[in-house]
Amino acid sequence: TVEARLRDKAVRLHARTQFQDNSDADLELIVKNCGDFSEPEKMPLSGQLDLNLKDLSPIAHLTNEDVQATGKFGGRILFGGTARKPTMNGKLALSKGKEKQGEIFIPAAGIGLKEIKIALKGDSRSNTIDAQLSSGEGKIKLTGVARQDAKQYWLADFVIFGKKFQAADLPEYSASSAQISACVMRKQELDSAGL
Repeated sequence: TVEARLRDKAVRLHARTQFQDNSDADLELIVKNCGDFSEPEKMPLSGQLDLNLKDLSPIAHLTNEDVQATGKFGGRILFGGTARKPTMNGKLALSKGKEKQGEIFIPAAGIGLKEIKIALKGDSRSNTIDAQLSSGEGKIKLTGVARQDAKQYWLADFVIFGKKFQAADLPEYSASSAQISACVMRKQELDSAGL
């Protein structure tokens, strides 16, 4: 369902979708001071997205069995700022479902990614991401910033830390990291077409 309403110079948008397994996504946005749309920087924005996916197994069908997932994925993203410069701040995580541990299994590598947590914060020009996940006996953490420069090209700086992270576990070979530290990646002048 989608509802939108303009009253007392405020726009309220509410969108909700519910799936057959009772998973749902619920978005609510409010923009105030909407009397003059020519000044979006003076229109405060607030809202949130609540995501609650209770069964990730359909991902296998969408990826032609290249990725198999179990468990639940969800969290909340808060929105703020103005209509011209919206901001977001949220956390998402993979967790245990009704019957199985939360895992994203990649058959081609023979690994299962678990304990996935993602935190993001930013606006339309700069975003920070903190993520962590485990595989095998190890865990990695990724911290980074993606931002636009003056020419509106995207720049990204990421650092990865971790140890004993299982990268592959197949009958013919197995690979895991002894230790990963300060692996910095930077891509300059990456436009949206290059993503």
